[in-house]
Amino acid sequence: MIKTQYIRRYFIEKAISEFAPTGKTLEVGSGKSWRYYPESITFNRDYFAEPDIIGDAENMNFDDCSFSNVICLEVIEHTKSPNKLVSEIHRVLIPGGTLLLTVPFIFEIHDREDYFRFTKEGLLYLFDSFSSVHIQHNGGKYCVIFHFLRLGWLGRFMFPVFNNIGYLLDNIFNCKEPRITLGYTVIATK
Repeated sequence: MIKTQYIRRYFIEKAISEFAPTGKTLEVGSGKSWRYYPESITFNRDYFAEPDIIGDAENMNFDDCSFSNVICLEVIEHTKSPNKLVSEIHRVLIPGGTLLLTVPFIFEIHDREDYFRFTKEGLLYLFDSFSSVHIQHNGGKYCVIFHFLRLGWLGRFMFPVFNNIGYLLDNIFNCKEPRITLGYTVIATK
């Protein structure tokens, strides 16, 4: 049963639980309250997020090949130059290092600096410098429909029901490769 208010959060938490980083890990866009792995280094431009290191993700002040893993969850759509962010992540990863990234696709504008949405093909193009890229969709058309139903007044009280109905219908109707999705999880290896 999905208990979170946002169905997208379920898919993010699922990706985190399946990702098993070993070695030095950098969490881009994280801070004190959003640290997913206790031993990781958090990096954010927002001082109030209380990251370990404050800086610009499009111009990270780390040596080449500094990290075995990079985690970047729901951040890339907020950068003005996604290509620069991906290039920086690639630069700081060791050869064979792994990136876990999530990004929304069909989702309401949620921040003043919410610049981009990416298709699966766009993500493949963006990560073409990596040796392998696996992209998983996060929910299908029913998750999308019920995600938006929760925005109304009734949805504020019914979100657990709506989330579970959408997820259940996606599974019943076998939405394996949807053209409509809430977002994507990318696992890329340098």
